[in-house]
Amino acid sequence: MDKKFLGFLLLTFLIIVGYPKYLQFISSPVVSQPPSPSENAESPFLAKDTGEKVQWQKTLPAAEEEKQYILQNELYKIIVSNIGAQVSLIELNDNATQDTITLYNDNDDAVLKGQAFASVNVFEEEKKINGFDKNIYTCIDSGEDFIELESPEISGLKLKKKIILIGGKNIIDVNVKITNVYDKQRPIAIELISSFFHREDKKYEIRFVNAVIKSFDKFEVFSLNKIKKGSDKFIQDGEWLAIENKYFTIISDPYTPFSANIKALNDDLINSYTKSSPVEIEPNNFFVFKNSFYIGPKEYNLMKSHERGYEFLIARGFWGGIKVLLLNILNWLYLMFHNYGIAIIVLTAIIKLVLAPLSHKSFQSMKKMQELQPKMKALQEQYKDNPQQLNKEVMDLYRRHKANPLGGCLPMLLQIP
Repeated sequence: MDKKFLGFLLLTFLIIVGYPKYLQFISSPVVSQPPSPSENAESPFLAKDTGEKVQWQKTLPAAEEEKQYILQNELYKIIVSNIGAQVSLIELNDNATQDTITLYNDNDDAVLKGQAFASVNVFEEEKKINGFDKNIYTCIDSGEDFIELESPEISGLKLKKKIILIGGKNIIDVNVKITNVYDKQRPIAIELISSFFHREDKKYEIRFVNAVIKSFDKFEVFSLNKIKKGSDKFIQDGEWLAIENKYFTIISDPYTPFSANIKALNDDLINSYTKSSPVEIEPNNFFVFKNSFYIGPKEYNLMKSHERGYEFLIARGFWGGIKVLLLNILNWLYLMFHNYGIAIIVLTAIIKLVLAPLSHKSFQSMKKMQELQPKMKALQEQYKDNPQQLNKEVMDLYRRHKANPLGGCLPMLLQIP
């Protein structure tokens, strides 16, 4: 093993070990305290009123006020508003680092910046029934990790929305119960809407935000930056819809087939829609539309464990198979050393060792080409007026000395992934 490579390993190790210590030395950690649920006596899960106005504040009756409810488990903390029963904040607890990551919010610090997550529209015979996405909902049941909110009656329909944090699975269930209080059968469909901003943000690589729609026979990938104002993308018979950036994703996965639509509302804001097929609801009867959301990091084994094809978000593309192989090796090394810095160094060393024979041949080829340079210059001078003869003589020179001008390129190509 050459001295340069040993020096590279030593320098990398010093940077990985020493840089965090340096940061701790020059700055003191700031610990943010989450709002205490006990600050509001109305409900043990009611968040403290921040006083900030929301988008639809002007449409509320004067006597009504926004209420925000906190749900949390070992993975998530989310805030649900009684306006439209929408989720306004999703935070993920990283148990490995003890950090809290804001996955979804309308603040610039959010990994996936947006507003009005999992809002509901209701349709009857393709006609939208207005009001369910903006009305005031009443909390009828709640616990630490679930809440059920009920809308007032609108056009002979009542809506109950139940949000459940599923422990240990990076899953949030959103179940919508529609009750028909009319005396006739009605064809009802629902549409779940989530809004996302796609401004450039180098911190989380948000400029790479994509929408991925899986249907029964294919995957469709759309770059949100390329969807212009007023345009949209529509897919019939979808299985799930994902909004992703480089490291995180939110996947909407209804229990039944749906139509998916991605629409640009303006230059910054994208809406994603998953609309169910109509269901005939009998008088004084109900139907529950069920939907799961995977919300979290793009970790291959975690996503594959759901057996819904979520891992395609990582494995797709020309280098997908190689990426998955290297990722699995890296995770295996992490289990051995419990440190990603060391795991990356060891993986780099393994790749160097695997490519060592090719690298050796590459160095030999480059050395031989250097030895042939004087003879090539002589040929160029001798046949400067006859390019065809020059090419022939150069090829003969390579053949006699068993030299390959491309021999030094192969190891570099193999390291591209």
